[in-house]
Amino acid sequence: MRPTTRAGSLWFICLLLALAPASAVDASGNLLRNPGFEFSLLDQDDGLPALHGSLQEPAYWWPGQGDPGQCAMFLWDTTVQPKAGERTVSVSTELQNPSCNHYNAWNSYVACDAFAGSSVTLRAYAYLEPHEEAAVEFRIHAFRDGVAVGAPCGGASAPLHEASDWVEHALSFRVPPEATHLMVQLGIQGTGSAWFDEAMLVVDEDAGVATETWSEETADPRCIHVMEVAEVDRGTFSSPTVPCPEKEWNILMYAAADFWNGYAPMEDFAADVQGNAAVNVLVLEDPYGTGASIWHVQRAGYQVELTPLHRLGEPDMADGETLERFLAFANAWYPAKRTLLLLYGHGHAWWGTCNDDSNGSMVAGTAVRDWLSPPELAAALEFAGGIDALMFSAPCNASSLEAAYEVRSHTDLFVASEEGSGYTLWRDAVGPIAYLVSNSPDVSPRALAEEAVAAIREGVQKMIDAGSPYVEHQWSIAATLTGQLTNVGFALDAFSLALLAALPEQMSAISAARARTEQFRSGELVDIQHFARQCLGIPEVADRAAELIDTLKRAIVARIANPVDHPESGGLSLYFPVYQEEASENGAVCDYGNAGHVYCNYGLDLIEATHWHAFLESYFGQMDP
Repeated sequence: MRPTTRAGSLWFICLLLALAPASAVDASGNLLRNPGFEFSLLDQDDGLPALHGSLQEPAYWWPGQGDPGQCAMFLWDTTVQPKAGERTVSVSTELQNPSCNHYNAWNSYVACDAFAGSSVTLRAYAYLEPHEEAAVEFRIHAFRDGVAVGAPCGGASAPLHEASDWVEHALSFRVPPEATHLMVQLGIQGTGSAWFDEAMLVVDEDAGVATETWSEETADPRCIHVMEVAEVDRGTFSSPTVPCPEKEWNILMYAAADFWNGYAPMEDFAADVQGNAAVNVLVLEDPYGTGASIWHVQRAGYQVELTPLHRLGEPDMADGETLERFLAFANAWYPAKRTLLLLYGHGHAWWGTCNDDSNGSMVAGTAVRDWLSPPELAAALEFAGGIDALMFSAPCNASSLEAAYEVRSHTDLFVASEEGSGYTLWRDAVGPIAYLVSNSPDVSPRALAEEAVAAIREGVQKMIDAGSPYVEHQWSIAATLTGQLTNVGFALDAFSLALLAALPEQMSAISAARARTEQFRSGELVDIQHFARQCLGIPEVADRAAELIDTLKRAIVARIANPVDHPESGGLSLYFPVYQEEASENGAVCDYGNAGHVYCNYGLDLIEATHWHAFLESYFGQMDP
């Protein structure tokens, strides 16, 4: 019998979030904090937003993805009648690829120094929806300072395949004498949905140890649940008073998460990227509906410490001055020889990135949003004295030639996506990127480019193999050496002049080349390298097209693209929209008739340096009646 359904909001949380340090014992001897999942850490006494921004989840518990496709759905649940209290937690794997039979669980940590060597018993109530493929499982794992201990791992409860009302399950485990922490897991194996409530972990010397364990020949399941750093701890406000000693690198994340249904990435990012002796890590995060703060991220033994350093109120993340303030703060208080800046938020090619809903970015007009435009971005980087690498770790369509050309003098490396994007594509890449700059501080821009794209490729492949629906189309990412872009500008200018000279005689040939070209954003953008290849068959343009292709290949040193949707993309887009009458069919909102005048007057260096806009004016002018 299914428990009584209640009305409530569903928060589908498909990401690994962390927790506060482990627990004190309550009056019943329960070692677990928040065992009934009744409260969260969303509201903070100091007025700062909780780490998870607008997301709600139970304090001291976090969802652990065993599914590399990120298809499991975790819920702090009010949709069923709890065993007790007002809340439960649930996990559903209904969207998981059936061939990827991974374990997904709600997790909590417990310090076990005081009872290492003793037996413990984990009890909790579970409800399983009818499904022949699913089984409820409890697990316990032991660690010492973040490293798994025990041979070969913890035990699992006997699987429950039959649906029923709330049923209590128990699992006993002998804690290794050398262990400092336990991780307990309440989860589901296979495809189905399960709910959990009223968990308890007690020292139980009379308990028998679970007999069902993993054999030496079986891969240790802890590797899919446990990060190198397992705990993220939120510190109190601590504004710097003296500059820190200079380090090799600053890794800065500018997280513009102030948009509807926005995911605040800081804690997920911090779990993979922490400061150390060689690297400072700072995050400016502006979650949806709350104020922004600058945070310091530091590895401290077994934990990651997030310390709020500076409150910014409600800044406009689409204003270049906000980015200037962040870069100036980092340079003043956390000096470093080199800087990697990651931008998080929405994006729209040459229009810009990082819109901010709380500051009226959803404005009327062609641009739809107010963006941090390429000229504003370049001005902020110039104000800071330049950086070494700029990576767009979420914004869609940010890999545009106009944007990359704008910042060519202020960064050595530009990594972004021509297509739709999202932090999902970067989640497994930021850690390896940070590891490289930390351990090889003199890494060249080319080597950093190759590592970044390789790490993204590996993470994307994991999700594809797991059948994730989130990566079916959204990937065409390239790394560009900006020092080559001045020559690309010269080549584009020569190409544009050749196209102008070929009009009107070759109008139909140019139009046909445009129609065959890889395009993005509903036809607003073309891949410039692919367009040039399509023009190799036009005699008046062929030589200049070949020169442009050659310079682009020297600039774009690494790329990954969807072989189905974008097999011919080169890595950088350029504004060349469909004709106005075609735009209504394709859904493009920025066709030339509406947005051409904006493009011309947007202050882009590429427009000033080339005749590309003059070609567009002539091309679309000849289409007019």
